[in-house]
Amino acid sequence: MKTITFSFLIYFLLTVPLAIAQTADKGKLTETVPGNINRQNLTGKYPDGTNLNYKSKPGYLAGVNVQIPIVPMFFFQPGLLYITKGAKQVSEQFASKFSLSNDEMPLNVVYKSLLGNGYVMSGFGPFISYATGGESIHQKLFRYGRNGLVIQKYSFVR
Repeated sequence: MKTITFSFLIYFLLTVPLAIAQTADKGKLTETVPGNINRQNLTGKYPDGTNLNYKSKPGYLAGVNVQIPIVPMFFFQPGLLYITKGAKQVSEQFASKFSLSNDEMPLNVVYKSLLGNGYVMSGFGPFISYATGGESIHQKLFRYGRNGLVIQKYSFVR
């Protein structure tokens, strides 16, 4: 699975420059291939009131968007995206890592105006998301002796 994921990542990283180089003629459909690396934090409170503070873990976004002209400079932009997200936490007793993958379909209305040799875009809209996979790995750290460390690993996948 990691090989397939890595292959898709390389493919989309190599096709992003092609998407940037595209030009949009008025009144025509245009396609884009978005791709990026993302990071996110996970914060909040546990039910007992203690703070939940997970650090960022890298993920990526890859997909396809289509811009359908509505009126001059306004477009309807549906798309299909594959997004991975995650977070991690390490304390003296535990180490935890969460990973989540989503298929998303944004349905945006976009304003697109010419600016120099490129375009400036601004948009909004809802999206539909379906979680396609996830993993939660927890490790309990046991210390013994002067410098010894034993790691007991347990995980569950949903």
